[in-house]
Amino acid sequence: MVMYEEAASIPLIMSGPNISPHKESAPVSLIDLYPTILDIAGLERVSGEAIHARSLFETLKQPDKDRLILSEFHDYGAQTGMFMLRHENWKLIHYPGFKPQLFNLEKDPDEEENLEKESVYALKLEELSNLLKVILDPDEVNKLAFLDQEDMISKLGGREEILAMQNYDHTPVNEI
Repeated sequence: MVMYEEAASIPLIMSGPNISPHKESAPVSLIDLYPTILDIAGLERVSGEAIHARSLFETLKQPDKDRLILSEFHDYGAQTGMFMLRHENWKLIHYPGFKPQLFNLEKDPDEEENLEKESVYALKLEELSNLLKVILDPDEVNKLAFLDQEDMISKLGGREEILAMQNYDHTPVNEI
């Protein structure tokens, strides 16, 4: 798994009554589906819920092209989790325990030039890293994800038992 645009930027199609056909390029996230479903059902959000989620109906009314978008990935076979933060034309990919990646998507849409080592972009890297830490602590979340995975492996009988399974309802453990 990578957090490049081919994997992280997935089109979302929305259809229904009172939704006019058009294309919208404002960034959205899977977490936006929950408040959207609440809107469809005519239900209110519970106070204290994630403030980063935004109903797709709100996005249709007032697109926010500069919105922060977070995506994360945790897999047992991976050495570490991945956290991707998009803001404006910038993308930060944070790997706990490893060097981050920084891309200017306007100048480099194919994400071929990692700007993380370029001193001229040090402030942008720091800014995006700080924005990520406002949302979550990537090191702590990564630690908790791997603890949950260890717990699940134990509940399933351990690594050898899982590798012997014929059918999986989860990502199998790495054979390495």
